[in-house]
Amino acid sequence: MPEALLISSLLLLSHGADTVLAPSIVVSAKHLQPVEKLPVPVSEITLREGVENPKDLSTMVPGYFMPAYGSSMTSSIYFRGFGSRIDSPVLSLYVDRVPVLDKNAYDMDFVGASSVRLFRGPQGSLYGRNALGGVMDVRTVLPDPGCTLSLEGGSAGYCRFRASTALNQQGLHLGYRHSDGYFTNIYTGRYCDPQDALMLRHRFEKPFTGGFKWENTLSVSASREGGYAYAPFVDGKIGEVAYNDDCGYSRLYLSEAASLIGGEWQVSASLQGLFDCMEMDNDFTPRSIFTLEQAQSMGGATLEAIWHPGNHPSWWKPAFGGFLMGKYTRMHAPVHFLPDGVQELILDHANAHIPASIGTLRFQEDQFVIDSDFSLARWNAALYHASLFSLGRWTLTAGLRLDYEGGRMGYDSHADLHYQLVPLMAAAKAFLMDYTGSIGQNHLEVLPDMSVFFDTSGPEGSGGLFARVAKGHKAGGFNTQIFSDILQQKMMLGMMEDLGVYFQNAGSIGPEATEYRPEEAWNFELGFKYARFHGLSFCLNAFYIDCRNQQLTVFPPGKNTGRMMTNAGRSASLGVEADIQYEWKRLNISASYGWTRARFLQYTDGIEDYSGNILPYSPEHSLHASVSYRWDRLSLGADLRGAGPIRWDEGNTLVQSFYLLPGAFVRMDWGRISLFLRGDNLSGTEYATFYFKSMGHSFFSRGLPRRYSVGLTFHL
Repeated sequence: MPEALLISSLLLLSHGADTVLAPSIVVSAKHLQPVEKLPVPVSEITLREGVENPKDLSTMVPGYFMPAYGSSMTSSIYFRGFGSRIDSPVLSLYVDRVPVLDKNAYDMDFVGASSVRLFRGPQGSLYGRNALGGVMDVRTVLPDPGCTLSLEGGSAGYCRFRASTALNQQGLHLGYRHSDGYFTNIYTGRYCDPQDALMLRHRFEKPFTGGFKWENTLSVSASREGGYAYAPFVDGKIGEVAYNDDCGYSRLYLSEAASLIGGEWQVSASLQGLFDCMEMDNDFTPRSIFTLEQAQSMGGATLEAIWHPGNHPSWWKPAFGGFLMGKYTRMHAPVHFLPDGVQELILDHANAHIPASIGTLRFQEDQFVIDSDFSLARWNAALYHASLFSLGRWTLTAGLRLDYEGGRMGYDSHADLHYQLVPLMAAAKAFLMDYTGSIGQNHLEVLPDMSVFFDTSGPEGSGGLFARVAKGHKAGGFNTQIFSDILQQKMMLGMMEDLGVYFQNAGSIGPEATEYRPEEAWNFELGFKYARFHGLSFCLNAFYIDCRNQQLTVFPPGKNTGRMMTNAGRSASLGVEADIQYEWKRLNISASYGWTRARFLQYTDGIEDYSGNILPYSPEHSLHASVSYRWDRLSLGADLRGAGPIRWDEGNTLVQSFYLLPGAFVRMDWGRISLFLRGDNLSGTEYATFYFKSMGHSFFSRGLPRRYSVGLTFHL
């Protein structure tokens, strides 16, 4: 795009979402202060066209990054330098006062939601597990009276339909979206990343006498998508996506959330279910090496009660809470070894270690399955307290949470095949490999939170200085995707032992690889926030995080097939964040910026020492700026997103440089009808979103290209 055209494009806004820093309301029953006096950086995003799910919030909130990794199952969250590709997230997601229990459901559509708040920094004392980086709080609303219909279409066959209606205290939201896909699998000649998603949300509100209110939200979402547009990285160049076996992900998620609010109490409860299945050509090549399937069924429940005593001194405001959570998951995860994989990954590897005098190992089967079934249970119980002490302009806050979490994994893995050692054995012999058992873990966390706020409010606005010390943690867990490697090792050793051949210290993956410990972090923060309605609002803060037992996703060395979570020794993150918004008449300008330098202080994988290196996968800089102007019926605006550099490995040998994505929108309103046009990545910037190694080979996933959309909304 010519430079002049690019600059003019920036006069339009691509994502009509504004960052709002300070509405003067109490944030929630858990917090004891309004936003402008809360000693925590808070970003509030008002949702409009173009912001449909948590990935769209990347860079809009300082330090927050949720890239597209291949499917909605594998989208991971990074906050202030920390995050992990699988299992426990670094951010706790709440929808209508209850936590979402499974990370596979985090990448959801914001159907029926009006705004999203992100509390930055550990929120462990109030929110507990997995709030090490912060909390995303999504609130749904009743639709406007009548009926609203929205239709949208755009690049790559993208289309979206939304409808909402309300009657009395009940509302119904319905949404559907489709995309043909953006990336072609050159082996099949088809798009590898089509998407279809359907979501329904029913909300019910009923007030009672005495100031009580009942809120109930039923959410159902279903999706089917391709994905995993992973291209090989050879000789410093990213190639084309080319693999022969099917890849895809399907998901059904249900949530029933209910809250009773009023007086001194808030009680919230939920029932949640998730049923999903991933199919993956795990070598991502045209060869028939091996495929992976992972199907799971999860059921969970939460219960939380918060009490604000009404009888207390004017200088002291307390809150007490209790939380219970339990979930149970059944998982079926077979690994299918195909002819090329049987030969290359197993037979060639085994024969390289078998003396020629003994013979050559062969299988009767040219392909076979290593079958694995898992039962995973997790439970959590917590008691917490927060106190607010008002001393003139000074406000002191102290919180403490006692958080207990337990878990147990039962596993049943087996492989059934026939082997022959030629010429020692005259015929093939049946061999059955079983690996069954269970493992449990229990952890008790004490999560304190202490802060001070000095109120600098005056007649022109409100705000103040704050300092905070808080501890957060991520739950531990179990590694299920490493079992195929463990079974391969045990299978080879079992066959040799069956022949009377024994190896000492055989196998590089031991039982310790099946679990990982919780991640803990202390956050130290200083900041200043200021808010003036219809004027200038900003927040500037700096933080330092000391993290122990950081959870990292690693691939075993060599041509292994699995991956696992491990605990790094110690790491630290230093950063600065800034939010600013200015409103003047019909002009709105906002910007956010985050700088994070997260490093390993102590980490070795047994081969290399990575101490001092920058943590991978999280951008060092995140930037978002937007400007919009509204006439009577016409709105114009532009925004600019930026992220990087991103290190792709612990050794910091591969780096995605800083990149910028400009976008634009124009909207026309005619009473009950509105029309908008939007463009994203108008510069056509090429960038990578993900890197990994499998079987010793490197792969990259590319970011979405330039795209356009047009939409029409009717209010009936």
